Amino acid sequence: MGRPLKDWGATLVDRRSILGGAAAAGAALAAGPALAQIPGLPGGFPSLPSGPGGTDLSAIAGQVFGVLQKMQFTEADEIAMGQSYYDRFIDQSGGVYNSQMDQEALRDFAKPVFATTKRPGLPWDIVLIDNDTVNAWALPGGKVAVHKGLIRYVATPEELAAVLSH
Repeated sequence: MGRPLKDWGATLVDRRSILGGAAAAGAALAAGPALAQIPGLPGGFPSLPSGPGGTDLSAIAGQVFGVLQKMQFTEADEIAMGQSYYDRFIDQSGGVYNSQMDQEALRDFAKPVFATTKRPGLPWDIVLIDNDTVNAWALPGGKVAVHKGLIRYVATPEELAAVLSH
């Protein structure tokens, strides 16, 4: 099991950890887009299994992807979507973890990871959620949350950087 974020102490601001985190983020970004996992795309998985009653989940996934491709969202639309759901998702996930020190440590840790993005215009924000599950999530517009259970699970800062860059 990993250590709580606050126990990483100087490790979070240690130059090697930041460089290692940035390297992990770069490796994750270079691993290929998530779209490669959608069936029917070059490099995608062969097909999804059939759902209840013989429903072809591959066809449904392809239709959803086609609709999303036709939608034209501006960066401002994306930011507005993320902002409109962020507080609600935080509350539904368990609320903000009540440790200013850990919140600041997570924000400081995420800065070099977010600096590697190709989306510098987004108002990147990250919050530590008071939930013991091993989870993290992101919303459109640069809104990211990490459950404290994930912090306790990861063994190294590089593992957390890989999750954030995903």
